[in-house]
Amino acid sequence: MLLLMFLVFAGSGDNALNGIHDLMKSDPAKARILLLEAAKNAETRARANYLLCLLCNRQNDIEGALAYGKTAAALLKDDSEAQLQYAIAIRNKCGASTFYAMTHGGLYRKTLKRAISLDRHNYAAWYEQIGYYMNAPAIAGGSMDKARSTLKALDELNADAALFMSGMMALDEGQYEKAFELYQLAYAADSGNTSALFGAAWCLFSLKRYPESATRFDAIYADDQGQLQALKNAARARLMGGFALEEALIQFEVVGSQAAGNAKQEADAVYYQARVLQALGRKQEARLAYRRSLKLDSKHKEAKKWLNSL
Repeated sequence: MLLLMFLVFAGSGDNALNGIHDLMKSDPAKARILLLEAAKNAETRARANYLLCLLCNRQNDIEGALAYGKTAAALLKDDSEAQLQYAIAIRNKCGASTFYAMTHGGLYRKTLKRAISLDRHNYAAWYEQIGYYMNAPAIAGGSMDKARSTLKALDELNADAALFMSGMMALDEGQYEKAFELYQLAYAADSGNTSALFGAAWCLFSLKRYPESATRFDAIYADDQGQLQALKNAARARLMGGFALEEALIQFEVVGSQAAGNAKQEADAVYYQARVLQALGRKQEARLAYRRSLKLDSKHKEAKKWLNSL
């Protein structure tokens, strides 16, 4: 499950879409509008669908990512990044639906394999493959032995690129200090690897160094406002650390507003708003927020538990 938090980044697109990556970071809503228009143009349709898939993956818009990713993968059959983003979209859907995982697991593995075969230096695809081996059940091909052997092959190809996944393995094994150091080294080797920054911030969260974690997640979101998970984690760090709770409430409200239309994600954001309100002693408002969360997602176990505790 840890892999779900480390979304990958891609390179530049068609000339007509130059500069869109910066806009995807500074104003993802506006970027989506422009990309939707570009997707209507035959000359930019393929690249626009790929970028829409990338944007949706980063914002946890599972259905959008699947739709755009499928189109992009079909139009860009020889593009490693397009295949990778579609594979990530499939994986995210598999994580949300057991039935989908049973019927589309093979498509995920096939698409990811193609991404690596098209470009063996697409290290994000290697990360995805190793993460799959680490997290998938044995019946679906998951195996720590496979993960380690693939990491060894990556290390032989590019030792610096292997640092990031070494950090993820250490994190998965609960070796948070070691993982933190490896993520730091990974970022030093590749300053474009924002996922290494995310990993380091998560290690600090796991070590209960909440103020440091919040500061790092804040910086990730400030640089790229498409990274809603970073904003959510910054707010969670404030909640868990019991500091700057009013700021945490505002951050969870932003996450909720961005998740509007996705009932489960919005429910989770509202649940966290309720947690902050409860921590602030605003119990009646907290009750209403828990109930609103459950109205959005009646199966939200934590919302039920905390509502019953009031």
